[in-house]
Amino acid sequence: EVIYPIVEGWHKFDPNTQEHKSDLDPTKVTMSEEQAALFQKYVKSTRVRAARNISGFSLPAGSSKEDRLAVEGVLKQAFEALPDDLQGTYFPLGGLTAEQES
Repeated sequence: EVIYPIVEGWHKFDPNTQEHKSDLDPTKVTMSEEQAALFQKYVKSTRVRAARNISGFSLPAGSSKEDRLAVEGVLKQAFEALPDDLQGTYFPLGGLTAEQES
């Protein structure tokens, strides 16, 4: 009663009548030459925001410093297990130098 209207209003998706389809295959992303040029011009980096809990740990609002460090450890292990084509550089929150931020 509460969540579905919020999802519908925010995402323009009606969970009662629509089916969510996820396709995370990057080979299926298509761009025109103009879009690709703009992408190359403006996209310097991207980030992934994790907003879900990990089994065994509190949600962020209720987590202790120890929990947050343990979650970071779990995520770092997961990142290290990614295939080479998905590897990147992990920067801990608050751990960037001014040079890395620019």
